[in-house]
Amino acid sequence: MDKIFLFIFIIILTSCDSSEEKYFKMLKGEWQTVKFYHKEKNLSNTIYIINFYDQNNFWIRNTESQNDDFVSLKYKIFKESNLLKMDVKCSDNTLSGNYIVSIDTVGQDEESYHVKLTLDTENNYIQAIRHKLKHTFPPGTLSKKKN
Repeated sequence: MDKIFLFIFIIILTSCDSSEEKYFKMLKGEWQTVKFYHKEKNLSNTIYIINFYDQNNFWIRNTESQNDDFVSLKYKIFKESNLLKMDVKCSDNTLSGNYIVSIDTVGQDEESYHVKLTLDTENNYIQAIRHKLKHTFPPGTLSKKKN
């Protein structure tokens, strides 16, 4: 009988995603910026691509740059006081900080969800969007923001 409980416990532990994995699945892939402010400077007229490629790293690239310069960043995502937060480290510190993170479904069509990512800290405000095919999103993963 004890072996059955142990077996069930192991199955439950291995089948559940860690919080970081769950959040990474929501972030994973490329996002296109629609708003980008660094301190008082408005960078929104330039389009940047943000790519979350693993659970600890992402990069940002200016799409209008002639060279393929990437800014590499390390991050750790976590929940604190019912807020989703991200601690970001950047080699030149311009984008480093403790961000409040918001991921919202802002629309949909027959094929995809329109998802908005907001990263907000004292020195930076970044808003990005992407389209995510409906058949790749597990039901209930994203919720609409309540005002």
